[in-house]
Amino acid sequence: MQARPGPSPIPAGTGALRVGAEFLSQHLPASCPRVVLLPNPTWGNHKSIFGKAGFTVRPRASVRSGLTKRTGSDNTRHWPLTS
Repeated sequence: MQARPGPSPIPAGTGALRVGAEFLSQHLPASCPRVVLLPNPTWGNHKSIFGKAGFTVRPRASVRSGLTKRTGSDNTRHWPLTS
């Protein structure tokens, strides 16, 4: 029989966010601020996920605030992770 790779579970959704938050917490330089800006609205568990990873969580303005009435452009696609 030929050896073949089998399936392996990978995190998605909340699990992936938790892994990402822990990774950032462990690998960001000490000089980097530990602040995360979450959009409004957001999922209810996002604040606790980043909080448990050691980040200060602050609200960001409404997601719709990036839309300008005059041009209709969307400036919310490039949100900063920290402030």
